[in-house]
Amino acid sequence: MAHCPKCRVIELEEFDSEKGIKLDQCPECGGRWFDMGELEKSSAHPEKVAQAKIDGPLRPRETDRNCPRCDRAMLNAGFISEFLRADLCQDGHGLWLDKHELHLVDKLLAE
Repeated sequence: MAHCPKCRVIELEEFDSEKGIKLDQCPECGGRWFDMGELEKSSAHPEKVAQAKIDGPLRPRETDRNCPRCDRAMLNAGFISEFLRADLCQDGHGLWLDKHELHLVDKLLAE
């Protein structure tokens, strides 16, 4: 099982989202890991999520968090907006959103 990029020693737990997609969440901090394609499937605005991926990471910087899939250091970068800082796997396995960032995704996509 994969470990939380934020808490490091806590194992992620799988759950079924409202749309029936299996996602990984940390039971301690509430952050979520989205494997490649899962954020689009979870979103009410999949085309905007796809466009954000095409636009690429905004102002990326190194982070001390590791990808729960490949254990490689991730990049912390703006996603959708520079106000939303997500942790992105450099090998494209997915992205991590902290609990407070989950609500910001929906708000930014609705604009």
